Amino acid sequence: MKHGKRYQRYKKNIRKWNAFGTWLDYVCPECDKKQTFFFDRYDAVCCVYCDSWIDKSCGDPDCPFCANRPDTPSEALFYQKECRGMRKEYMRKNYQHKDSGAQRHQMRKEEYQIIMENRELR
Repeated sequence: MKHGKRYQRYKKNIRKWNAFGTWLDYVCPECDKKQTFFFDRYDAVCCVYCDSWIDKSCGDPDCPFCANRPDTPSEALFYQKECRGMRKEYMRKNYQHKDSGAQRHQMRKEEYQIIMENRELR
């Protein structure tokens, strides 16, 4: 089972990266590994193995991609995860979606009771 748990952890890590870009068949010039990844938000290629950006930033302070790019890809992934967690936190605090479901359930229950009463009267 040890190998199964390791494999599940590996697949979870890959799914985490897949949410933000695409894996490439490109060899990193620094470490010679095929662990390159294209990050969609920053429009740049990085090496996951050596945790560095292969594409250098353009240096333009108004560039929407390079201006707010973190120093390492792992930091970029961490910041992306923070954004995804905000939606979950919003849904946890917002009870509207739970209340509307309860109201629908109550309406169906009342309709079912009316149908059953009509059957008994026949």
